Amino acid sequence: MKLLFIIDNSKKKELDNILKADPYAEISFSKIGYTVRDGMHFDKNGKQILMIDVFDDEKRKFVMDKLKEIAEEITGEDKEKILKKIEEEESAAQTGFGSLFGQ
Repeated sequence: MKLLFIIDNSKKKELDNILKADPYAEISFSKIGYTVRDGMHFDKNGKQILMIDVFDDEKRKFVMDKLKEIAEEITGEDKEKILKKIEEEESAAQTGFGSLFGQ
């Protein structure tokens, strides 16, 4: 399941600290994996978009608990639009990278 969060740029340092904390713990953001994007690309100026793939309830609870003070979960139509745009960007990037090698 993909989780999306929006974080105000004023809390970017707090976000970085949370994401980088305790990377060797049994459950950590380093092990789960995440992507941070500038909200400007999604008509969310002054914000950061955080995307995380979680595959079980324990990791979802961990993510929600750690981010509850600084982030707001994006759901519904807004989430679908952002995920679609991210997918399109990643696809375009892969296509462009493939063309470098003649594929």
